[in-house]
Amino acid sequence: VNGIRASIASLDTTAHYFAAGVTAFDSRYDQPYGGTQSAPFWGRVLDAAGADLLAVGRTWSAHLEAAVTENDTNRSILAAASVLFEPSANAAVSMLYHHIPYGAVSPFGEISGESTLTVSNADGFYAGLDVAVVPKLLRLTAYADVAAVLLPASDVFGRSKRDYQCAALFRLPASGINGSLVLRSTSGEAIGTMSSSLISSSLIDTSVSRLATIASNGTNIRADVGYEASRTLTLKGRYELHEAATSASLPESGWLARVGTVLRIGNPRLTLDLSVARFSTDSYASALYLYESGTSGSGSLILLDGRGFRCSVRSTLRVTRWLAASVAAGGTLYDASRTLGSGLTQRSGRVMGDVTLQLDLTL
Repeated sequence: VNGIRASIASLDTTAHYFAAGVTAFDSRYDQPYGGTQSAPFWGRVLDAAGADLLAVGRTWSAHLEAAVTENDTNRSILAAASVLFEPSANAAVSMLYHHIPYGAVSPFGEISGESTLTVSNADGFYAGLDVAVVPKLLRLTAYADVAAVLLPASDVFGRSKRDYQCAALFRLPASGINGSLVLRSTSGEAIGTMSSSLISSSLIDTSVSRLATIASNGTNIRADVGYEASRTLTLKGRYELHEAATSASLPESGWLARVGTVLRIGNPRLTLDLSVARFSTDSYASALYLYESGTSGSGSLILLDGRGFRCSVRSTLRVTRWLAASVAAGGTLYDASRTLGSGLTQRSGRVMGDVTLQLDLTL
């Protein structure tokens, strides 16, 4: 693997800041490479090249990235652009454009600060709004796909899709209570198989199915609350509800209730984060996603479906100013035995978990 990165940036940041760069890498494998989720291809060659630009003013910022990736069988062009205007601390508007086809591999490793994998297939033009309804007390944040609002959004196959999100954040400084309420609504269409019993009300053998356009709708409501009992102790809780329905299946629902605590000792030389959650979903279609912080600088997105408990423990100890140690452990206990893992690690059971240890050395 060979790579090169060249960049230039302004030294005077008193009024404006500009930075730009170009990145390229060339990969050759001595045998066919199966790829990964973030680099999905089969072949011996993976090349990429791109350019990025960042500009920051007193009340605005702009970010642009564009790249081309190529392997044995596919060439992809990806682009992302964002503009933020924040005239005051109480209001901000933003615009974001994404064109990131599946299979594209960003030379930068991320797009607009997000992992490329998380925004793959996220083509769209989005508008965002952030307003302090009550300064220092209540804040409202929302975004929507502009095309879905002005025109019926669709992909290259003409299938419609929608994506809206609205969030309200509140804080009561005197009491130490803060929290948020997030509502997200999505809808779309895809080509899939549908049972004949759902296509017609007549008595037809339900084992018969055919290709059909399947409409899907999903609604997710998440409420978080935190209480800073003291400088060393924070309590937190979450409740999340997910409703999913398609024209090919009956409506499903799932929920998650989670409580946790964060303990800081020694200003804060030692940090301990504990949480336990109970989840229940009808099936994978109504699964819930839970983000968990891992060791320092890492995290993971956990998919929870079925019924069970999820527990996690994370601790960081700063031994000296230049040495820190962290450990993260998580486990899921299901109510009933099920298939866990995949491939060579596939097994049947009720419990799965992992432990990560990390040392950080600062020179």
